[in-house]
Amino acid sequence: MQTTTYNTRLVARVTIEAETPLAIGSGKKSILTDATINRDANDLPFIPGTTLAGLIRHAIDEELAERLMGFIKKKNDKKDEYEVEGSRLIVTEAKLLNSKGKAIDGLLNLETACDDEDKAFLKDFKHAPIRQHAKINHRGVTEDKGKFDEEVVPKGARFCFEMELMSDPKSEEELAQYKQDFKDLLRKLRADGFRVGGKSRNGFGKIKVVGKACLYRELDLSLPADLDLYLKKSASLADEWDGFEPLKLEKPQESRYTRYKLEITPKDFLFFGSGFGNEDVDHSYIKERFVEWNEEGNIGRWHSHDHSLVVPASSVKGALAHRTAYYYNKECGIFAENLSPEDFNKHVGKRNKAVFALFGCEGNEDETQPTEAPTGERTDGKRRGHVLFADIIRDKEEKTDKKIHNHVKIDRFTGGAIDGALFDEEALIVHPDEPEKLELELLVDVDERINEDQRIILAFEEALKDVCKGLLPLGGNVNKGYGQFEGKLLKDGNCIYE
Repeated sequence: MQTTTYNTRLVARVTIEAETPLAIGSGKKSILTDATINRDANDLPFIPGTTLAGLIRHAIDEELAERLMGFIKKKNDKKDEYEVEGSRLIVTEAKLLNSKGKAIDGLLNLETACDDEDKAFLKDFKHAPIRQHAKINHRGVTEDKGKFDEEVVPKGARFCFEMELMSDPKSEEELAQYKQDFKDLLRKLRADGFRVGGKSRNGFGKIKVVGKACLYRELDLSLPADLDLYLKKSASLADEWDGFEPLKLEKPQESRYTRYKLEITPKDFLFFGSGFGNEDVDHSYIKERFVEWNEEGNIGRWHSHDHSLVVPASSVKGALAHRTAYYYNKECGIFAENLSPEDFNKHVGKRNKAVFALFGCEGNEDETQPTEAPTGERTDGKRRGHVLFADIIRDKEEKTDKKIHNHVKIDRFTGGAIDGALFDEEALIVHPDEPEKLELELLVDVDERINEDQRIILAFEEALKDVCKGLLPLGGNVNKGYGQFEGKLLKDGNCIYE
């Protein structure tokens, strides 16, 4: 039996913060929601190491992934003969930090192990936000079985995890290469396109590395001093280790993305529905608690949901997808009056070529019956979205206020109210002296499918311009005058519409 000794160890500890909610799904549901988040033995959110390892492997190139994270390949196409190498990279779970920035690791009695401030801080994580979703079709109504909800990790939650790279370099050059590879991998965590968890194309999963540095150490276990230091390192993320030193992480250049930014301001009313009412109204706008940290990053506190402004990226994505389909069909000369009902359905929703290329498709419900993809290929119709969104969750302006609108449906025959048709809703109204300035950044990963037809990007940009013109309202109740914006559109830093 062959034994390999890995004397060189590269160890890093990274702290990340959720800039948008994270969908770290457990694959289970509860009486409260259709999809719950992963929770540890303390009933606190955590990110599994397998999730982080998979995301990291996807973020780096294939050659580097095979060198650091192993592979399994067939030998010369021979049956049942494989070439296999295990991963040299160890990734731990990411554990939640308490209000003082310390990781909660191991089974604890939070009632006795934490002070009152920490108990209150951690207790609120046991009641994470639940997002409501409704899938809207091209007619503007909810699709069958298109109503669902999910639990998410709130914005501002911080997690800590460690990575360790084992190597047995045969030369100084090989050792230098391993060190450079590991640092390149760490830098990927600061990339704008790096997302954690699911629904990354719906605005979830954006993270940042806290500070501009992580903790790092290079060890040679053949040296007694390094070996002693390594053996003193605890496996618990809650324990400090004297061996770490700060390592500055430069942000990597990401030339693969075309960057669009919408700098927009609501004209008057803003309404992104929560799916619920409250003691005052039947329908209220979405409010969501999130965590804020002080400038030093060592004190975290929950922010009241009453003062929050939430713009779910999924609402923006849906509106843009439908308007992109409209402009693409217009450019192609495809009009409803010239189509049969069967042909009409080939050019709307996920079957529209521009929507399929930019926003992706979950595929067919029955994979044994492949459909005709927009390119004419016979496939199962699956494609990952190529547009990255990010939710906006922040304080609303002080003068942005709530406004309750009362509605009643009138019986045209009697002139009286229809039974059960009296309802109201709570929206936000912006003040002209302190307008809400929103910045929506979209990253488009342009590939061959998008490049093969220039009308796809043209249709997408026209849809973005419509938002700036006030012609494409965002949010709910848009037929009542809500959700109109005005502003400008930037592409890779250059203004293309104002």
